[in-house]
Amino acid sequence: MVESRKADFFPEKLSENFIFHFPNEFKEIKLTTPDGEKSYGLFFPSKNNLSKKTILFFHGNAGSLRTWGRIYEDFLPIGWNLLITDYRGYGKNSGSISEESMNSDAELWLSYLLNEIKIPRNEIVIYGRSIGTGVAIDLVSKNPDLNLFLETPFIDLFTLARNYYPFIQAWMLKFQFQNLAKLKNIRSKIRIFHGTQDPIIPYSNSEIIFKKLKEQNQDVILFTISNGSHNDLTIYPEYHRALKNSLDEL
Repeated sequence: MVESRKADFFPEKLSENFIFHFPNEFKEIKLTTPDGEKSYGLFFPSKNNLSKKTILFFHGNAGSLRTWGRIYEDFLPIGWNLLITDYRGYGKNSGSISEESMNSDAELWLSYLLNEIKIPRNEIVIYGRSIGTGVAIDLVSKNPDLNLFLETPFIDLFTLARNYYPFIQAWMLKFQFQNLAKLKNIRSKIRIFHGTQDPIIPYSNSEIIFKKLKEQNQDVILFTISNGSHNDLTIYPEYHRALKNSLDEL
């Protein structure tokens, strides 16, 4: 977390000729960023092939689309398409990861959803998980009409880092992710999912975010998953009920 770009990111690198395999129908997409890097994503159509409703998903700090692609199992059965992407240096993607590139590539993928797949803005949900909440929040702060779902979010990276390195100063961090500051400007629906036993991003992060946004009369709901940890919310029926109910209300 201190000084090194690699300290908090654990990408699985895949060869460019790697072939993805999933039980469900999907389409592999390759985009070229404005600065010439290759960015890959996977689009999974819902069981209802007529549905335009789509989740744009930004995953956590480890792995690649090879493993993260299976997240479609949480969304397709309830009628939502899924578009999930990798960060630079992850999977088949070229380039090196940075906060700036994560945010700019997110805008590229949103543009693809809008202009190539032709998904209406009001049928898109931006979903971020763990470090991906920083990317999702930044994207919605620039597109405040889009609804935002956050799984295990954090206040900002400096506050989170202080849990592990009490001596740390903000200038030491190459990544900032000022999540709470950016959330304050969002007026769309914000739905938060967090487990009470999360050892990586403490549940208190979501409590503070929820309290601050409620004070500003923002449309925010915090779904507390009792005993949930950082990587296991999907095993809890409460998570799936909350997710389905939140998506159904849109």
